[in-house]
Amino acid sequence: MSDNEELDPALANALRDIPPAGAALRDAHIAAALAEMAPSRRSSSHRMRILTGVAAATVLAVGGLSFANRDSNSPGMADGTETTRPPKTGASCADTFSGLSTEAEHSESITHQGVEYALLFRDGAVDVYVATPPCTSVGTLDYSSSLSARANEAASPAEQICNGQDVVHQFTSAGDNYSLVAIHTDDGISVRFADRCGIDLATLALP
Repeated sequence: MSDNEELDPALANALRDIPPAGAALRDAHIAAALAEMAPSRRSSSHRMRILTGVAAATVLAVGGLSFANRDSNSPGMADGTETTRPPKTGASCADTFSGLSTEAEHSESITHQGVEYALLFRDGAVDVYVATPPCTSVGTLDYSSSLSARANEAASPAEQICNGQDVVHQFTSAGDNYSLVAIHTDDGISVRFADRCGIDLATLALP
């Protein structure tokens, strides 16, 4: 109420006539006011539902993270059973053949009946391997004895060169002056003298 406004005289007289409240009535009003200010059961239950929802969400989040980690670590576990995957195999035999390269003077590769083979040339012999995993040895063409036999020959046969032959590699054996050739034949691999192409010094049949 502003200073310019005056209370109606009748209302002022009525207020003066109201007897002062007793202690019991005053305590009752205070208790009612406190009851109104206190949290209600509905608010408490609402907060409880919120806390319960947060807790449930946390459990689901942790459980989901655990499942995600398990799934990423064990890709084969889809239905509770673990599947065993075969180990990966390399696409070439470079690692296997690297240990043999110190003995080999030269290497070549051929394809026979759809299978690739590696030929490793060393002094007096040619080692043959499957050129794809498992990189197994197929055999060896050993022509060293033929070199010794030719060195002891009294006369040489007529020369016959390798015209029309599938020559894989032409080479000279260490310590000798004889030119040799490795030829891919219908049956496999043959080693011959370059000037005696009609005579096999060593042969290896390929599957």
